[in-house]
Amino acid sequence: MTSFRSHHRHTFSNGVVVERLPLGFAAGRWWASFVFAVPGREGREPPVDWVAMGRSAWIQDPDGLLDCVGGSGGGSEREYAHTWELVDHGASRARVSYLEDGDEVGSELLTLDPSDRTGCFAVGLADGSLVERLPVGHAHGAWRVQWVRSQVPPAEVEGDDEGFDMPDERFVRVRSAAGPVGRVGASGSIGGVIQPFGVEVPDRLAPLEVDYLLENQLVATEVLPLPGLQ
Repeated sequence: MTSFRSHHRHTFSNGVVVERLPLGFAAGRWWASFVFAVPGREGREPPVDWVAMGRSAWIQDPDGLLDCVGGSGGGSEREYAHTWELVDHGASRARVSYLEDGDEVGSELLTLDPSDRTGCFAVGLADGSLVERLPVGHAHGAWRVQWVRSQVPPAEVEGDDEGFDMPDERFVRVRSAAGPVGRVGASGSIGGVIQPFGVEVPDRLAPLEVDYLLENQLVATEVLPLPGLQ
């Protein structure tokens, strides 16, 4: 077995390469992300259905203590990222299966330890919400940084979210001395009790710093622990 903090790469027979990012634990659940791409086809139409491909990497607990409550994905012609959301009921391990036509063609067995916060960061905001950064991952030439905002104020959950910016714009600002970062590959959700969001940043930009914000006011700053650069 390997640690949930590890990276893993698997190549399917159709040439698609999926990279599993380190699992993260936040808001009482595990977040497992996979990034799919076909090397050498940048800028060209992908040879596969990305949404269907996103379901070809599956995670579960052999002991039945992980409850998959959601899965979401998105991407472009170049790549597709998919994240599974699993509520933890005391699981100590997880099995990752890589599937082709319903058959398992590869697998991993991971150890789970929600108390291990290595490489993570959390900050409480004055509105009562908590923003937790998951372990930073790297896949297909980019840093993958993901957060989960929880304990969201009820008034915000029940209100009209039309006026809200995406979480990556409201609560974090990623900076690099190596050059402008911009808003690249951002994703997220608004209006829920639990709000996952993330960004991807080209790996030519390093080191990276993150400012945590509330109402455009600085709350905290951290230097990201980038894989292989610690």
